[in-house]
Amino acid sequence: MAQDAVTLTGSSEYAVPGAEFTLTCDVPDEANVVQFYRRHDVITSAGAVQVGSDQCYNVGVSPAVPCTPDVCSCVTSGGLGTVFRWIIQPQTGDHGSVWYCRRTNINLPNQTLDSDDYTLKIAAGPGNSISLSPLDTTYTRTEGDTLPDITCTADCRPGCTFVWTRPDNTNFTLSPVLSLGQLDRSDHGTYTCTARNEVGESSISLDITIQNLPYIVISPSTNPFIVAEGQTGVTLQCAATPTNPPVTSISWTKGSTEVSSTGIYNIPTITPGHAGVYTCSASNTIGTTTANITVQVILIPKAPKILGITNVSSSSLTLRWTPSEQVTSDNTYSITYSCEECDVTEKIPVDIENNGGFQLTTLTGLLINTQYYVNITSTNTIGTAVSAGLIAATATFSTCNISGNNFTPGTDTVSRTTQETASSTSIALTVVGVVLIVVAIIGFGVSVVVYRKGRSLCRSTRQQGEVQQPVIFSNILHSKEDTTSDRTDDRSHYQELDPKDIGKPSYYDITNGSDTGKNDAERGHYQEVDVEDIAMSSTYENTAGADTVVGHDGSRVKSTAVYSDT
Repeated sequence: MAQDAVTLTGSSEYAVPGAEFTLTCDVPDEANVVQFYRRHDVITSAGAVQVGSDQCYNVGVSPAVPCTPDVCSCVTSGGLGTVFRWIIQPQTGDHGSVWYCRRTNINLPNQTLDSDDYTLKIAAGPGNSISLSPLDTTYTRTEGDTLPDITCTADCRPGCTFVWTRPDNTNFTLSPVLSLGQLDRSDHGTYTCTARNEVGESSISLDITIQNLPYIVISPSTNPFIVAEGQTGVTLQCAATPTNPPVTSISWTKGSTEVSSTGIYNIPTITPGHAGVYTCSASNTIGTTTANITVQVILIPKAPKILGITNVSSSSLTLRWTPSEQVTSDNTYSITYSCEECDVTEKIPVDIENNGGFQLTTLTGLLINTQYYVNITSTNTIGTAVSAGLIAATATFSTCNISGNNFTPGTDTVSRTTQETASSTSIALTVVGVVLIVVAIIGFGVSVVVYRKGRSLCRSTRQQGEVQQPVIFSNILHSKEDTTSDRTDDRSHYQELDPKDIGKPSYYDITNGSDTGKNDAERGHYQEVDVEDIAMSSTYENTAGADTVVGHDGSRVKSTAVYSDT
């Protein structure tokens, strides 16, 4: 019959130096004895196992002894064995040795049969075989440079696994290749390659030095940095982290002006002039690094200015005003207006137009012929500013345009600095106009009187120094007992008067009664007076009653009409 092959195997692919390793010889045809050989010594066996009464014996020694687990063993059946094991403790030098087994069975035609060769593999760690390619273990580079790939190698049985660790001892890669590419400051430090297998491990390290520009950290970290006008104790701080090489100088500048030669810039009190871009500069032997921070100053609100009103109607009016400051997104504006008849005070937001120039805002839905108190408020995160109030009145008619001395040419707007209403202004102007007219009339009258009086005085001075005496004219009403001749005698006492001597015209009252003719006779003694020679009019007081007057002849008259030049 055909004979099955004999095979020799090891307990594992690799034998660990100094550790037990089992060689197993499988004999399908059964055997009495199995011997284990190491080539090229084919004369002396390395070990032998014999079966006797289903017991395995170590016959590699003399006398033979039963097998123990640390030396040999077998599997028997009916006084023969099918599996035979021999325990060895190979060393590193045994790597590559060739082994085979031979079975012996006297009951078979071919009493001996050898197995195929078995090559023993001895495991080995990386040991001192670990190395780097390139071989350099020190690198100095500037931040931004590129480092070539670095490969870690080692001789290992079985093959090793490789691990690169970072300077902080964290695993970087499980590949034997270290690839950093473009370097930055975080790549600075020592890198270690470790080769490892079941036998052992070995490591090798390299140092990477990164030279870099200073790295700047600015505090506060918010950019822009928003501060309030008047805020105190503000500090800008610039710090450079540890660098290689060290920082040699650090400073603050605003524009081209250095404001601090250190990394700290203190501002005691914030003013609008502190707004702007500040630059921190830090230098070392590699170069200079800069970083900017923008300081934004929120100004204390300024009160808007109401310049006046225009386009007044019975239900609306338009305010002309200016924000009175540079308009920024920090400020919001609102108009508040109220009246005595209003239930609530109205407040409306206002959007700034024309880049903060003159603003025209129309208030609508107002009550007819009503006074409103109006003001404008500017607000930001710092505070609030309120304009001076304006009292404005709606019209009693549909619409009108108000103009005055303080208005911009080409517009119908009034610039007011006092709290006057349009209606009160119109009334005041009317009253002033009337007063001016009255004063003009009075002045004209006075000038006429003075002029005529002056002519009279000039005329009297021309009478060669003669002093004009007042003339009293009495028209006497005589009693019935008086005679015409008496009155005729009386007339003789009056001298003839030159009309030029009469300074004032005299007006006579005609007395009713029978004396009318007599009075006409008396008037005949006076020559007519040219009216152009009369400088001033005379008024006479006509007195009637029981007054008694004595004539030139000593007779009494009942009543007298007295005319006095007043």
